[in-house]
Amino acid sequence: MSRTAYAYAVRRLERSLGVVPPAGEHGRPLVQNGQSLALGLAELGVLSADEAQEWHARFEHAARPLLPAGPEMRARAAKLLERELEAQPSAPALERREHFTEMLRALLEIGAVGWDEESDWMERLEATVPKPPVTYAPLYQARELRAVAVGPADRLGGLRITSVELFDDCLIVRWHLVVEEDHDWQGRVFPADHGGDLAETHGPNALADDLGTSYAATPIDSMDLDWLRLRQQPEVLPGASVFLPQVPDGARRLSISCPAGNFEIDLRAAR
Repeated sequence: MSRTAYAYAVRRLERSLGVVPPAGEHGRPLVQNGQSLALGLAELGVLSADEAQEWHARFEHAARPLLPAGPEMRARAAKLLERELEAQPSAPALERREHFTEMLRALLEIGAVGWDEESDWMERLEATVPKPPVTYAPLYQARELRAVAVGPADRLGGLRITSVELFDDCLIVRWHLVVEEDHDWQGRVFPADHGGDLAETHGPNALADDLGTSYAATPIDSMDLDWLRLRQQPEVLPGASVFLPQVPDGARRLSISCPAGNFEIDLRAAR
């Protein structure tokens, strides 16, 4: 076996050994993985049988149970964690939580804190520094409807644009898809497909106006799909697509793209 293969095998074993935590049974799966790797490399002839045995012993030694820390060390570790819980009260909660969990993990791994105490300390952390609530600002609200433009009567690949609703912060394209409308359309789907797949695959996917505005498609909050109707008549799907930003004043035409072609909307007729 080449020196390159041997060097690679040793590096791989060393990396595996380096992630084994010195915490008894906590690291047992990593120990077993490393020992299995050494055995496999020996069977391939990359390592000798003696070398495989040596690596087996090294993995066992790396995960040996730590001697219990003495009362003094455990008391000092507890005081350290107590101070960390109260430290920097004005700092961001996520930062404080990260510092505490890193310290707790280090003390667990060296045996200064018992693994059976981990859940108690994490409960203390939740009580002292709770996770900040996650809030998401809506991309659009669609509160003020400014005008509605009626879509053309024609269909492309079974898709018809019924209307375009112009809001103060977005526009919503309402559409109606008849899956089996055009039997020659190679891109059509079968009724067994999910409504979300139909909307993504065959609904409007791009927008342009005569002023060169850059629009981006945005997931609609409720997907606005008529699921009951879809179950009763799976070849027909009404839906909607949201685009941002709002249509600027002065725009006179919209071009709505879908996989089957483009729809042209005259905004001057919007009411």
